[in-house]
Amino acid sequence: MESTFFRERQVQDKAAGIIKNEYDIRGHRSFERTMKDLSYDPLVGDIRLSYPIRQAAWEGKCIYLPEISTLNPDLHYICADKEHEKLRISATPFSRQIYREENGKIVSFQPKNEISPKKEKVSNVKTVIENDLNKKRNMKKKNRNHPKL
Repeated sequence: MESTFFRERQVQDKAAGIIKNEYDIRGHRSFERTMKDLSYDPLVGDIRLSYPIRQAAWEGKCIYLPEISTLNPDLHYICADKEHEKLRISATPFSRQIYREENGKIVSFQPKNEISPKKEKVSNVKTVIENDLNKKRNMKKKNRNHPKL
């Protein structure tokens, strides 16, 4: 009984290894092979991830990209999630140490705290609305102070 269980476990482990290290049944590459393959630059959003970017992400570095997708212009950061076998993409950095690619090399990067044009417009509208509300409140306060008869 134990030997059958042991053999089944060995077969399952070998099958999992083949799927992880080679192509699976559907012809998809494993996450690790995709990240380490020199000849294949996968498309993420609107950009192709070069080998230096994938290598740095695989090492656990947080990578800054100027624009990942035109549909989501606030997304700028990627990092490899080995546990879930996928790339994590975010608008905020995953760690304090951030890198970016310059001339095919990965270098340390300090992002500027820039406001996107869309957020800036929302912020300006919000300020105008707040100013109008404050004016109305002040007018009401002035009108309350009438002399007693």
